[in-house]
Amino acid sequence: MGREFVDKVDCIIVISAHYERSTLHVTAQQQPPTIHDFSGFGPALNAVEYSAPGAPLLAARVGDLLRAAGFPTTQDTSWGFDHGTWVPLIKAFPKARTPVVSLSVLRGDAKLHLEIGRALAPLRRQRCLIIGSGSITHNLGLLAPPMENQRPPPWVKEFLAWLHRSLASADTDALLAWDQQAPHAATAHPSDEHLLPFFVALGAAGENYSAACVHESLNFGTLAMNAYRFD
Repeated sequence: MGREFVDKVDCIIVISAHYERSTLHVTAQQQPPTIHDFSGFGPALNAVEYSAPGAPLLAARVGDLLRAAGFPTTQDTSWGFDHGTWVPLIKAFPKARTPVVSLSVLRGDAKLHLEIGRALAPLRRQRCLIIGSGSITHNLGLLAPPMENQRPPPWVKEFLAWLHRSLASADTDALLAWDQQAPHAATAHPSDEHLLPFFVALGAAGENYSAACVHESLNFGTLAMNAYRFD
């Protein structure tokens, strides 16, 4: 997927589920550090470094757009690339040459994050790729090892089918009410931080969007790692 964009984008914004703050934060270092915000995976993963440059000027532009839309935003020089940022980027952009900033999620609802995305939409016209990084289903209490398990239980299938239908019909109202309308919503997301980046990406696509699923996979049988492209 990254190869399709590598010559078409000048910068990347990643909204990471693992960067949750009470107000919006955007990384503003020239060279953000790689953060290994996990445990139990062995030394090889802890040794990974993603050395893409930061983009302080882009971070400032992000802050200006968000503040203009009513979202106070902090230029963050203490955070870096958490695994919500560097894990997808190391696959899609392994050469780590494109400047990257990370944007936090809020402790808020889907509509709020859709509005954040809409505030960022002008950046898409400036060759900026906006990525929401989370997980389409995320219930760590119901993992079904091994990691390669591709046999989803019924609740995963039904949640994904509802999401696909809602995206295919561009039913934004239904998507925003996912916690009330989607089957097994509370099972798929006991907390919502891993779905909120999806709504920022959706908002950045504008009101007349089309959606396509460009990747489907499962980890541990219940973590749906589907990726969607919005145009």
